[in-house]
Amino acid sequence: MLDPKSRGGSKAVHEDLESGQILKIGRPRNNFPLISAPHTLLFAGGIGITPMLSMAYALEAQGASWELHYAGRSMDRFAFLPELKRFGSKVHLYRDDGPACEKLDAMATLSGAQKGAHLYACGPNGFMNFIVKTAEQNGFDPDAIHLERFGAEIDTDGAAFTVVAEKSGIEIKINPGETISEKLMSNGIDVSVSCQSGVCGTCLTKVIKGTPDHRDLVQTDAEKAANAQITICCSRSKTKTLILDI
Repeated sequence: MLDPKSRGGSKAVHEDLESGQILKIGRPRNNFPLISAPHTLLFAGGIGITPMLSMAYALEAQGASWELHYAGRSMDRFAFLPELKRFGSKVHLYRDDGPACEKLDAMATLSGAQKGAHLYACGPNGFMNFIVKTAEQNGFDPDAIHLERFGAEIDTDGAAFTVVAEKSGIEIKINPGETISEKLMSNGIDVSVSCQSGVCGTCLTKVIKGTPDHRDLVQTDAEKAANAQITICCSRSKTKTLILDI
């Protein structure tokens, strides 16, 4: 179905592709890998159950200690229920339209978490932010909190700055409201982008000189502090000039 709000992908598929056409694609990337831990907590909100189901299968196959907390608006909106039943008491369901006892109490769940546990969350931004905040309040190390977001609102406001594409030998001015990736592409520089909102990591580019204004949700706080890479689809610059390895 042609998405009227498409950023180009849906439109291109409908206008440019034909039945039987062979497409060249890149390798799948995993920016949301499982890390070995004494215990794993999985939190899914709505369609966020998709990656969590794969993790549940992987953890069960490893004989690992884990549990899944799955929240949705109503029981008829829950996906994969028949598959989830195979995991028995490791799966906990919560619905917004039920009594208070059937709603997710993240504070109670996380306050009793095993020491050294890792947490994974996927779902709407409001749900994710709530889980992260509650985890931090309960002493979770930032490195033990792992997130996968479907999208995010990007903020391209800020002072103008100059990007020097070192390999391409091009210098470009990025004005307020513009993105580095768009300006690079409009000047003939081929860059890889996907989500265009700083959640997938496809456009991460090496920084040679300058200090990025990180506005992505894919890098950790430590990675952002290192300023070694920048998501050119949404981030800007704190310095007047940013030299990139592109």
